[in-house]
Amino acid sequence: MKAFKQYKRQQGIGATRIRLGLSQQDFAIQLGVSRSLVSKVENRVRSLPLAALAKLSALETVLAGAPVHHGMAGKEQGTSEQAAFYLHSKGMDYCLEIQRLQYRLNGMEAGYQQLCRSLQTIETLLATDAGKEARLGQGFLQLQRHSISRKLIKCALPAQAALRQRIALLQAAEALSKS
Repeated sequence: MKAFKQYKRQQGIGATRIRLGLSQQDFAIQLGVSRSLVSKVENRVRSLPLAALAKLSALETVLAGAPVHHGMAGKEQGTSEQAAFYLHSKGMDYCLEIQRLQYRLNGMEAGYQQLCRSLQTIETLLATDAGKEARLGQGFLQLQRHSISRKLIKCALPAQAALRQRIALLQAAEALSKS
């Protein structure tokens, strides 16, 4: 039974991973999934998410375009060169994605500060007597306060923390691809 499972594993994604000479952990990092998911996919318990399938497709394309070597030593050498090229290109992808997310985080932080100042101004206007005298102006200010409050949720501190965490994970993956 174990031999059959090993045979099935080497026909699918496990075969790609083995050809690249990557551990399940390294392979998972390259696909952007967890190691346990890679194990479940290799054992045909789960399937890969769409984004990971796209990354796997790119990896298979790199493997398919390589020349075929005869003999075991040539095969291993060609595969390791392909893996090095793939890891280098993934490192470049990680670098670009980190820059894009950092730009987005900077905009999110600036927008959060601006929205907080706007909300404070509206709260001040609503609290003053002048705002209460003009009912039409007060209704408009309350609509603006509601609109700003909804926008604040999208760039609040938890959303910024989640984006920082994604950046940190990508930086770790980039460092792994360079080593």
